[in-house]
Amino acid sequence: MSREEKAQYVIQLYKENKSIRDIAKLMHMSFRDIGAIINKVKLQAERERGFTNNEEVDTEPKSKQSQAFKLFTEGKTPLDVAIALDLPACKYVI
Repeated sequence: MSREEKAQYVIQLYKENKSIRDIAKLMHMSFRDIGAIINKVKLQAERERGFTNNEEVDTEPKSKQSQAFKLFTEGKTPLDVAIALDLPACKYVI
């Protein structure tokens, strides 16, 4: 089975509401590889529905620190960053 055929079969199984664990057992693939295939399909579907902009989208998860840094470099306030990253309220005020 070619890589493309495997990917199509993974997508078919996912659409049949099979769990990632079940797909991994059936296809003898890692969770990571299955997740990459599924995320790629989800991103493509979102683009087709217009939920993402046409810019190149980085699908790598980012740490809260790197997300905060990016927001600060865009001129966001600390409150804006806390809201965007869903950070808990600080208990202490200095």
